Amino acid sequence: HLGEVLPDYMIPAAFVLLDELPLTGNGKVDLKALPQPDLGSRRGNYSPAQSWMEKQLTLVWGDVLKLTQIGIHDNFFSLGGNSLTAVRLVSAIEKQCGVRLPMAQLFNTPSIAALAASVNAKGGVKRLAVLMQHKGNLSPLFLIHPGGGGIFCYSGLVGMLGEDRPIYGIQDADEAGLMITPYDLNTIAARYVEEMILIQPEGPYTLAGWSLGGMLAFRMANILEQQGMQVRWVMLLDSAYPRITQFQNMTLENFIVDLLDGSEEDLAMRYDSERLALVEKVRVLVAEIGIKHFVSMLQNESNTLELELNFEKSIQSLLLQKYHSMNQNGRLLMDYSVAPLSAPVHCVWAEQTVKLGRDLTCWDAFIVNQQDASHHIVPGDHDRLLLGESMVQIAQIIRRYLDNSSIDESGDHVRTIVSSN
Repeated sequence: HLGEVLPDYMIPAAFVLLDELPLTGNGKVDLKALPQPDLGSRRGNYSPAQSWMEKQLTLVWGDVLKLTQIGIHDNFFSLGGNSLTAVRLVSAIEKQCGVRLPMAQLFNTPSIAALAASVNAKGGVKRLAVLMQHKGNLSPLFLIHPGGGGIFCYSGLVGMLGEDRPIYGIQDADEAGLMITPYDLNTIAARYVEEMILIQPEGPYTLAGWSLGGMLAFRMANILEQQGMQVRWVMLLDSAYPRITQFQNMTLENFIVDLLDGSEEDLAMRYDSERLALVEKVRVLVAEIGIKHFVSMLQNESNTLELELNFEKSIQSLLLQKYHSMNQNGRLLMDYSVAPLSAPVHCVWAEQTVKLGRDLTCWDAFIVNQQDASHHIVPGDHDRLLLGESMVQIAQIIRRYLDNSSIDESGDHVRTIVSSN
């Protein structure tokens, strides 16, 4: 049943039946007391590795996933893979095979056979667009990354949007292992539009984005209209028009403080779904050696941090990449400007954002047809917008606008791009 309503990477790798959940003293689920699932008991048809690349990848997968038998058609996520193990896997593949891959490639080639074929053909695929939901033949929905640069924050939302159309997440260049120069709003938005047109050569286009993602989506829609393309609608998820002329970089220390201040649920959503293990490692080290010492070692003593404190370099790189992306994307807000947009614009606001006095009319001056604009308020705050009831209501809003579209969506003009440069 789950396979009919969720994408592959959201289906649990195993199920364990318990009489009751173990609880901590304060009544929360005691994660450390939960039994380990037996992933080996769920194995189906086994296809062994044949080529050299398949054999090398099988060794790496087995080491990272702690499994003794992996078939070349087994799905990485079905075997228990997540974004944290994906980081380790990509690092291990580079060491073992000499190939550097973007982590998001595991969405597009989640089996050893597919990954080996892609590596052999192209030497690794680097794409800004990640196919998050591949089923359906209607024109795709594009979700644009927020300030952190990743698109795993949309995973829960994607699982609620049905399977009648492909859904792509557009990640930033750091996440994809690419470089965009100069890194300014117009260049980035234009590059993202190129990626969209490669996937969907002609409109109408449908875009949505949370926070910075909404601001980028609006600018991308500008570019599409300027090129004579049709935009069905743009949805801004708690995205306010920025009026910033100066930007001061967040210090690494403050970034880590903010990281550790988040709740487990917030961090699981904001930091690529499964990276709570990373946060816990940082939390333990900061408690042990102090935040200033930890930051100093992260910047100047990476070997010592790995060898003496068991904080792997791949995890260090992930942490620093997130820090770099946060500052780099924050600078995009400087002198942000857009042109009036003819397409409908739908704004979704967090209830707490409204209570704080946010000007809900901040986009009105840039919407040509006011009668096609709409505002929706959902429970919660900005940071938890893609969690719980807020996410459920946003999914309902998106589905309503997708279902109510009066524009023909045969899907014949859509090309699903998963493995080409």
